[in-house]
Amino acid sequence: MSKSFAGRTLEAGEFILRDGNGKVRARLAAPPGGARLDLYDDGGTTRASLGITAAGVGLAFYDPDGKPQATLGSGLSAVAARQPGPRGEPEGFYGQAEDAPILIFYGRNRTPQIMLSMVRGRPQIRLFDEKGKVIQSAPQE
Repeated sequence: MSKSFAGRTLEAGEFILRDGNGKVRARLAAPPGGARLDLYDDGGTTRASLGITAAGVGLAFYDPDGKPQATLGSGLSAVAARQPGPRGEPEGFYGQAEDAPILIFYGRNRTPQIMLSMVRGRPQIRLFDEKGKVIQSAPQE
């Protein structure tokens, strides 16, 4: 027996998707000024996030320990380059892009290792050491 759901609307400030065992697998929320979708693995660790704010849009991928592996974003302040804090709020900030795409790859210690971005309308690549210090940049800083 099939029921039609056409025309029905469900509204909330947050949606949580659970699997058959009750584990949270996804969370869709509307923080002030944006929206965010987090996807979780079987152990409850965030593995992917998609978010949008007034500053831009970002997509992040995490390893099985929840450490960032890569972020991709576009916006006024490189929203994708921000690390999630304990409740998903932005915590740290790496790099800057101005109304342009940014792509960051992270090392095992959660610091950026490679960053591709647009700065003042020009492409830029930065390579970082394990402490997050720029070791190579093109064009030169």
